[in-house]
Amino acid sequence: MDQARKQSAFEYFSSSLHMEQDGLSELLESSGITLKEFAFQSKMPSISTTRICGDTELIYILSGEGILTIDGTTYQGFANDLFVIPKYSVCSFASNSGETGANYYIHFEQTDPIAAEQCKKLLGGPLIHLKEDPLLLQCYRWLELFYTQGMEGGYLAAQCLLKMILIRVIQLSGNWDHGEESCRNDKQSDSQYQVLQACVKLILERHGVISVQEICGQLYVSPNYVRRIFGKLMNRSPLAFIRSVRIREAEILLLTTNAPISAIAVDLGFSSPYHFSNEFRKYHSVSPSMYRKLGAAMAETDASRRN
Repeated sequence: MDQARKQSAFEYFSSSLHMEQDGLSELLESSGITLKEFAFQSKMPSISTTRICGDTELIYILSGEGILTIDGTTYQGFANDLFVIPKYSVCSFASNSGETGANYYIHFEQTDPIAAEQCKKLLGGPLIHLKEDPLLLQCYRWLELFYTQGMEGGYLAAQCLLKMILIRVIQLSGNWDHGEESCRNDKQSDSQYQVLQACVKLILERHGVISVQEICGQLYVSPNYVRRIFGKLMNRSPLAFIRSVRIREAEILLLTTNAPISAIAVDLGFSSPYHFSNEFRKYHSVSPSMYRKLGAAMAETDASRRN
C-alpha cells in the first residue's frame, strides 16, 4: 500500500500537463519584472510626508492600522490588507498615533507596458482585503530571509518570490479568470496581441499627438478592430491609453527636468497648459507645478538621508 502511494505521488508530481497553459506565469514572465526594494517595518510611521515613488509599491499590513492617501483619496487598511500604489502616484502612508503596527513593503518595476497594464488590472487596489493566508505570509518571510542573510543566489530567489507574491495576491483577490486570459494562446488572439504590441510601440515612440486613425493607417487595420483589442487585452480604450502614456511622460519630465510646464504641455501634444493641467489633475489631484515641488522635496530628503 505504501509503495503504491509513493508511486502515485511520484507520477502526480512528475506530471506538468496542468501547468503548461499557465497564463498568469506567462504574463508575469513577459512583464520584465524587477524587484527594486523590500523592507519590514516593525513600527509603522504615525506621520508620513507626501511623496512620489517611481516604482509600483505594495504595502502588506501585518498588524495595526495603515492609512494611505493616494492622489487625494484616503484608504484605511488593517491586518491582512494590501495597498497597491501605482508608480509616480502622489501618496502618503501613516498609522494612528500611539498604535503599534507592522508591515512589509515592496517596490518593483515592469518594463513591458502591456504586461504591466494587465498586471495592474489583475492586482486591483488601491486597497485589497485579503484573508489570512499562510502561503502569502511565508513568501514574505522567505523574501525577508534572503534579504537579511545575503545568501548566494539571493537575487534570483528574491525575483522568484516577488512573482510568487504577486501570483498569490491575484489568486486571493479573485481577479484572475484563467479562461479569459489564456485565450491569447489561440491563433486569433496571438495576432491580436501582435497588433496591440505594434499600436503600443507607435504610441511610445511618438512623444506628442497621435490619433487612433493615424495608428490604424500605419498598421492597415480598422479603428473598430483596434478599439476591440484594447478593450479585451488592456481593459481601456486606445484614447485612454494614449492619455495615460502622455501623463506618464509628463510625470518624468516634471521630476527630472527644469523645462517650463507650458513647454512640456506643447511637446506632449496638449492643446494648452490649461488643458494639460486639467488632465494632470484627473490623475493626481494636484497641479503639475505642485507635483514638481513634491518631487524636488522628496529628492532633497533622500539626498540628506544618504549623506
